[in-house]
Amino acid sequence: MSKLHNLSSTELADEFGAIDLQIKALTERKDALKDEIKARGLERVEGPTFTVTVSTSARTTYDDKAIRAALGDEICKQYERTSETVTIRVKPTAIFAGIAAE
Repeated sequence: MSKLHNLSSTELADEFGAIDLQIKALTERKDALKDEIKARGLERVEGPTFTVTVSTSARTTYDDKAIRAALGDEICKQYERTSETVTIRVKPTAIFAGIAAE
């Protein structure tokens, strides 16, 4: 049995939404801190509680449209994989929308 089994569906929705707002705010703050660390050119910063290190790596991506244009859809379809994903979206209800936008 899950730890949240005692929550009603509406309580699940409201807690999910509230946490989503907190995560978005924290992510914005984290991104701003990351940008500042990069802007200062820091490679390693040691604070009393945490040490932050910066590393650079290369990543290769493929241009799907260009590959399909060059090889054609039939060849590309031979190498495609499809997997099922579940997406959960959250938005404020009409009553709460004004508060959430602040």
